Amino acid sequence: MTHGNVYVGLVIKQQRQKRNLLSEEERAELPPLPSINIVWNKIVTSKLDVGTQMYDRRSWVMLDNQICRYKIDPLGVPLNPMGRTGLRGKGVLWRWGPNHEILAVCTRWRRIDTLEGQPQGYLYVEGKKVLEFIAVRKDDESEDSCFGLPGGALHGLISPYSTLVEAFAVEVLDEHTFECKPNLDQGDLIQYFSQFAAPNLGSIGNIASRTSINFPIRSLSQPCVASYATSRAGSKTSLRTDIDSSGFSATMLYKGYIDDPRNTDSAWVEAEVWNFHYDSSDTFDVKLPEETFKVTWKEVSPNVKIFGNEGVIVQEAAKIQDAYY
Repeated sequence: MTHGNVYVGLVIKQQRQKRNLLSEEERAELPPLPSINIVWNKIVTSKLDVGTQMYDRRSWVMLDNQICRYKIDPLGVPLNPMGRTGLRGKGVLWRWGPNHEILAVCTRWRRIDTLEGQPQGYLYVEGKKVLEFIAVRKDDESEDSCFGLPGGALHGLISPYSTLVEAFAVEVLDEHTFECKPNLDQGDLIQYFSQFAAPNLGSIGNIASRTSINFPIRSLSQPCVASYATSRAGSKTSLRTDIDSSGFSATMLYKGYIDDPRNTDSAWVEAEVWNFHYDSSDTFDVKLPEETFKVTWKEVSPNVKIFGNEGVIVQEAAKIQDAYY
């Protein structure tokens, strides 16, 4: 069911409510109202000229270890399972109810080079190595918040894993002519990202002594936002590959509600997030386009600032990699 049909359904419900206030004689003089069956909390398919489009209207939010079935208000539109946002309607999101995305957190260890550009070692903070991750520019603003994680919205035309591979090729590698099969699965996804791992030529940590920087320690009274988010509104997963001989590993990091600034009372973002970690070496430095302002490496730190609350997600990646965050 498209968002256009949802609007039509809203108008019909409002007209029906108005007609209930009329007398039987007045209602008899009016033409019958069409019937539109809007289905929520289920998968809905729609026939298109180019095939079939799937609308997954199920929520990925987990509440009390159970898949959440969001409520429907008297007008027939969904209610945000995480509560009021202060914004009515659908806003700028593409669907009423859950809007699904898939995102990638590509991480490696932050390296320190000598003045001559030779590798000196890894950056350590408070005794732990520091991660860095790939961030892409979401708009033309100069603030850090205009950067976000690579990924894409799920519109139901291709599989989620095809969506992520295609988005990464376009957003990160600038391969606008990239052609992706529409039915990739998790195995295909992992294989695609594993190609960026370089052969393990030895630990850079053995090249030189550790380089350490001390940052202020976070107060223990501050809430652990990542743990709160995953326990209340989503789920962590045990789906994680072992580190292979090249140092590559893949983890489904999170699947659930995203505290996105576009969320409204009746439309909200949910995401499946994958962490692809390159423990030893990678080929991104030669794969990424030169002289581009659209892609950058950002350090994971307590003050990392990217789009929405995606900083919490990358901190969760640092947590599972036993890195500083």
